[in-house]
Amino acid sequence: MCISKRARIFIALAMLLYCISLIQTTYAKYVSSASATSVLSISRWSIKVNDQDIVNSSNFSTAVHPVFEGTANIREGIIAPTAEGYFEISIDATETDVSFNYTLNITPDVNNTVDDLKIYKYSINGVETTGSLSTLTNRIAYNASDTDKTIEIKVYVKWDDDVATQTMSNSDDSEAAQNGLANYNITLNFVQTIT
Repeated sequence: MCISKRARIFIALAMLLYCISLIQTTYAKYVSSASATSVLSISRWSIKVNDQDIVNSSNFSTAVHPVFEGTANIREGIIAPTAEGYFEISIDATETDVSFNYTLNITPDVNNTVDDLKIYKYSINGVETTGSLSTLTNRIAYNASDTDKTIEIKVYVKWDDDVATQTMSNSDDSEAAQNGLANYNITLNFVQTIT
């Protein structure tokens, strides 16, 4: 019986493949594998302004409540010439794991009719500063042991009725009291710091 050259090559290749698979199973008795998933904690970025989460809502107009305590001559909650009041901005970064800068901008609304409403002082965490305020920038550094990461900003305003410093006349004051607007635009920006 004569086997052709092609048949011999085919049989030889089949035997070679059989031997390789036999050797592989013989030496594979101690082969094992392992897998893992690396779990990394992502930093938290949750800042609240006047108890409103800025990630969910960037407009906190309804959370700013001006307070005018009134006097013997001016009803509480009303602005009028010589009235003084304040509004508060509370920044709560307790749930934030990074350092960041904040910039507070306060500008009179372009539609204001009460030009004599002035910011005359402000306080940050109870420390008062006398004078106007339009821009305030500060850095909040991350500190693992610092659990109180709140900033309380209180801005004091008054209706300037001093003849030497006011810009409105008495008739302007009277007109503004009828149909006037006395608003401030407040913008807060938060940016993570790396250095």
